[in-house]
Formats: sequence, C-alpha cells, structure tokens
Amino acid sequence: MESITVQLTYFKRNGKFYDAGEFPASIHTPLYLIWESVRDMQEQGKLPGLVDGAGKEFNILVNAPGHPDEHPHIVMTAHTNETEDRIAQLQEARDEELEACIAWFDKHIPGYELVADCLRAARRPKPSLKKQALAVLEEAPGPDYPRAMTVLNADQHALIRRALEDLPND
Repeated sequence: MESITVQLTYFKRNGKFYDAGEFPASIHTPLYLIWESVRDMQEQGKLPGLVDGAGKEFNILVNAPGHPDEHPHIVMTAHTNETEDRIAQLQEARDEELEACIAWFDKHIPGYELVADCLRAARRPKPSLKKQALAVLEEAPGPDYPRAMTVLNADQHALIRRALEDLPND
C-alpha cells in the first residue's frame, strides 16, 4: 500500500499559528475522506500532535503532499467568530429581560398578551430572506465536501426559492 503523510497545521480562531501534526493515509484515499477523517478527529479531540481532548477550538489547514488530487483544505471550527458568540450572549440576556418585563405586564395589566407578541416581534425581527438563504447555504455541505452535491431539506429549498423569487428580474 502506497502511503502519504497528511500534514495538519493548527491555527487559533484569531488566525495565529498554534502547532502542527501529521498522520499517514493511503495515496488512494479520496481527499474528501481525508478531510472528513480530520473533522472526525477534531470532534473526538484526537488530533495528531495535540493532547487528547484538544483541537475543537482550532481551524486546521490540511495538506496531503504526494496525493494525486493534492490541494490544501481548511477545516473550520464550528464557531469561528468570538464576536458572534458575544452577540448571541447579549441577545439572550436582552430576551430574558424582555420576557421578565412581559411577565410583569401580564400580571399587572389585563389584556397585555397582544402587545407582548408585538413587542417580541419588534425586538427580534426576522432576518431578511437573503440572510436566511445565505445562512442555509453556509451551513449546508458544499459541492466539494463530502460529495459533489449539496442536499437541502424541503424547508431550506423553499426558503432559497422565496429569496430568489424576491430578487429583481434583471
């Protein structure tokens, strides 16, 4: 069996180099399976060159020199943006505050339920169709990982259709 050495370079979320590791693979293994195995090792916390349990917080550059289809690939962490995490935390705190206010109004002002629904909708407006469609496509596996197709469920398909229908015809 011909083998190659798959090289892994680990980067922190801010882009700074952290460490490197490597593992052997068959030269006949398709690249997408190599990338998938790196993602699996990352999720299990079993990345070469790192202590057990580490690696979930890193972006990983994967190179397979000597592979017939050789080209670099980046395995991204599930959450690559600390700012997004902080925004989500702040939004959760705001939502808790809103629900506490609504509970107080429900207790002290009869018939407040209709206003509460309007407040919730105004405080947390639905993202535009464009943003929703882009989010679906960002989360869906791309055309090169792991298969040469992207599979969408019925809701995702309908959302993207509505977003496209909303676009001007030029």
